[in-house]
Amino acid sequence: MTPYQRGVRLEYLARDVLRQRGYSVVRSAGSHGAIDLVALNERELLLIQVKQSGQPIGAALNKLSEVPGPRGTRRQVWVYHRARGRIPACWQIVDGHRR
Repeated sequence: MTPYQRGVRLEYLARDVLRQRGYSVVRSAGSHGAIDLVALNERELLLIQVKQSGQPIGAALNKLSEVPGPRGTRRQVWVYHRARGRIPACWQIVDGHRR
C-alpha cells in the first residue's frame, strides 16, 4: 500500500468516527492542502488534518491555524496509532487554535 493509499484509508476511518458521533463530514479528496476533513454538527465546525503516528504534527497545526473559518471554528490534527500487542488502535486528537 502506498503512503497515499494509507492516508486515504485513515481519512475514511476518521470520517466514520465523526459520523458515528453525529457529524456531517466532507472529505477534501485529492487535495494536498491543510484540510483533509470538514466536519460539522449543530454546535461546531471542525477542520481536520489526519496523520499517522510518527509523522510530525507541528507544521500541520501551523497550516490549519492559517485557514479561515467562522468564529469558534476548531482546528484539529487527528493522529492514528496502530494496535500493538495488547494495546488497541486509537486516535490522538490535538486541538489547534480557534479563531
